[in-house]
Amino acid sequence: LGKDPKKVMVTGDIGCTILGMNPPFSLCRTEVSMGASIGMAQGFAYADVEGPVIATIGDSTFFHAGIPALINASSRNVNLTVVVLDNSYAAMTGHQPTPATDSYSEDIVPNQVELYDFVKACNVRRISKTLPYFHNKLQKALYKAMKTPGVNVVIAEAPCVSRTKWGMLVPYKVRLDKCKGFSSCDGACIKSVGCPAIERTESGAAFIDNFRCMGCGLCATACMNKGIVRDVKNIRNRRSK
Repeated sequence: LGKDPKKVMVTGDIGCTILGMNPPFSLCRTEVSMGASIGMAQGFAYADVEGPVIATIGDSTFFHAGIPALINASSRNVNLTVVVLDNSYAAMTGHQPTPATDSYSEDIVPNQVELYDFVKACNVRRISKTLPYFHNKLQKALYKAMKTPGVNVVIAEAPCVSRTKWGMLVPYKVRLDKCKGFSSCDGACIKSVGCPAIERTESGAAFIDNFRCMGCGLCATACMNKGIVRDVKNIRNRRSK
């Protein structure tokens, strides 16, 4: 939108969303209590904070305490974008299932609910769902939401990579013949992803640690030069170790 990120109000919530406070993102401004992100964002919108105003909240926190605040914001038709980071688990505190998790146990057969249906029941008219690992699609969804008046909800839905069986993951690598160094792209693979598996070498090119890469592919979508690809050849060595 051409806004200075330092002046955009992004409220965080309890859970994984507060990771957005850390570099390289440094975006989330608040982290007060469970479900507070949407209510605080509505308050900032009323205070005429220079827009857009964005609330970020995880799916488990949304079910626990985000729904009442969303109902209030929707009923007042506040200019607000809510981003629900839906990974189907309370991943920050031990990977407990949420009401939407399809998890079977010996004594429980789940009757999970749909997060989308709850958002719609809050009378939110503009809802979009996208896979966050597709960087460009998520960017388009956020752009449209922030430009549209009223309450807009973007559901970024993808399983938490930390729950995937490590031996089944296919890591990524940097093609040095494609990577033109940080001087050509301002380090987009690091600055827009913030993954601890990506490092900068002394030559200025990017490097991906094979044993820290979780195989989500987000860095590949962020690379402007298409220099990050799946490291299929090394997957066997990784599994054996």
